[in-house]
Formats: sequence, C-alpha cells, structure tokens
Amino acid sequence: MTETTAPPRAGAPTTWTLDDYHGGRCALADLLKPLPMETSREYELLLMGIALKADRARLRPELLVAVRDADEDVAFAAFYCGTILLRRMKDFTELESWFMIYGPRFAGRPAYGHTRVMSDLERGLRNVDVSQTLRLSRGYAQGFPKHTGFVHLYADVVATARELARENGDEQPPVDAIESGLKAVDDAIALEPGYAKFYATKARLLALRHDYGEALICITFAIDREDSSRSDYAIRIGNYQSLRLSIQSQENDRKLRNRIEEYSREFDRKHDEAEAKLAESVSRMDGSTLKNLEFLGFFAALISFTIGSVQMAVSFPPQDAAGLIVVLMGALLVAFSGFSFILERHLSTSSWRVLIAGGVGLLACVGGALIWLR
Repeated sequence: MTETTAPPRAGAPTTWTLDDYHGGRCALADLLKPLPMETSREYELLLMGIALKADRARLRPELLVAVRDADEDVAFAAFYCGTILLRRMKDFTELESWFMIYGPRFAGRPAYGHTRVMSDLERGLRNVDVSQTLRLSRGYAQGFPKHTGFVHLYADVVATARELARENGDEQPPVDAIESGLKAVDDAIALEPGYAKFYATKARLLALRHDYGEALICITFAIDREDSSRSDYAIRIGNYQSLRLSIQSQENDRKLRNRIEEYSREFDRKHDEAEAKLAESVSRMDGSTLKNLEFLGFFAALISFTIGSVQMAVSFPPQDAAGLIVVLMGALLVAFSGFSFILERHLSTSSWRVLIAGGVGLLACVGGALIWLR
C-alpha cells in the first residue's frame, strides 16, 4: 500500500491536528488524511491518539459516517480508529457488529487482520480459532519486524492463549511457545522501550514460565512507565495492579504446592519406615508368642501329668499304676511334640528335638502298655 495523500483545501494547512478537530476547524475526514502508511507504527499511533483523546460522544457517530461515506482509505482509517475506540469502551457487541457489517469490505486491507486479532484479544480469545489467530499474528510479526505493534501482538496472543489453556487445565505450557513470545516482546521493547504495555506482556510470559521474580519487576516497570495523560490511564493501571496481584498469587500458590509435595514425600518416607518397623515388631511378637505357647503347653502337660500320676497311684495297684503313669507320660510327650511342631513355621534344630521328644513319647506309651498288660 502506498502512502495516502490528498490535496489540501485552499487556505487549509497540509496536516490537521487533533486540536483543530476539537476546535471545529476541520472535519474528521480532514483529520484522517493524509495518513502514514497503513502498515507503519505511526499509522496505528495516530489513530490510537484520536480514539483515546477525542470527545467520544462526538467522535463515535462521525466515525460511523466516515466508514459509510468516505473514500476507501479514509473509510478504513475510520473503521480502524472505531475498533480501537470500541475496544477501549468495552462495547464488544457493537464492535462485533462492525466486523460483521464492514469486515467483508475491508478484509483485504493490510492492517485489517491486526485490528481483528486485537479485538479478539480484548475478549480473551474466546470463541475463536486460537491456532489460526497465532498463525496470523506470527505472520504480521515476521512480515513487519520493525512495526512494534505487530511484533508485540504475537507475544500478546501467545500469553493470552497460554493463560486460556491454563484455565482449561493445561498447567504445562510448551516451552518453545513461551520462548518465542518472550523473543517477540523483547524485540518490541528494543524498538520502543518507552511503551508500558510491552513490559506487562513480558511479565505475563515470565509468570507462565514460573519466573515470578522477573515478572514482578517487569509489571512494576510497566506501572512506572504508563503515560498518565492517557484517557484510559486509570483502567490500565488497574489492569497492571490486577496482574501484579495475579503473579504474586501464582507465586504463592506454586510455593505452597511445592511445600505440599515436599511434605507428601516426607510423609511417604516416614510411613514406609513405620511400616517396616511395624512388620519387624510383629515378626518378633510372633516368635515370642510361639515360645510362650510352647511353655504354657509344657507346664500344662507337667501339671496334668502330676495330677494324673497321683490319682493313678491312689486308685490302681502299683504295677498297673506304674504302667499307666508311663503311658500317660508318653502320651503327654507325644501331644506336646505335636503341638510344638504345628507352631514351628520352619524346619530347624528345635524342630528335630521336638520330633525326638515325640518319638520318646511313643516308646514310653508302648513300654507303659507292656508294663500294664503284664
């Protein structure tokens, strides 16, 4: 696109200013021509200045008239300026109607895609094809590397797209996307270091990379650099303050989650140690219980043998009593050895001793029976 020029009216200055428009010395169409190249940063800044500083009550209807009735270049300039104004006023219903009505007419203009993406950004990229928006903004950044607005737009789209993905549950943004966004915003800052919004976008990207310290430095710098003469100064400062609180909240949330994960790992370690100690204690208790049961069985058998022997000695003749006592002793040894063998979990030296005791008990039973039967 070549630079738009128009011959001035007789006796009129070559370039009208915003003060001339405010003073009624020129119409809006005069203010919108001649203009810099459509793909230049100066074109965007000039129309942004009109949208932000002119009387909105007067400007809005005149922009609509210019879009409808002016020649093509002035009409598009009015359209571009009007979209900026409607974005600042947050009148998204009217903004979308402008794109629906006039978008087909201006879709071929070099800067149309830029203002379309800017409008989508104001609504958080909701209900749009995010991948297509990323490709479009990347194309502007690569095609016009000296236009800070176009270059920054790509970084802004990356930040907004990743924030939207995080809201939808994607906590791990691709590193290459964040890095490409940071490179774009650094390029924009290098070209125009005094523009505050660039630092706010960089802060958002750094926060997405979890570099919260640098992000807070950048957002503080944006607050300090914002132009207090802008009509939307209070809104912008409010947005920056909100962003700073969000970054601080993200930092605290990440610290808390890291601490919870650390405590969880420590808890798991302590839990495993406790389970191991408990298993060891249970094992020792099992061994002690077995020994106690064996001793109880032994003493019970001893008491039973003593009582039974006394009763037999009193109730039977000496030879019969002697035989029965030997049988009783053998039976008790067999019962005790069988009980002990059942309690033993592994074959060991003590198990063999139990088997020998059982064998002795069987021999005693046989011997006692022979004595009793004689």
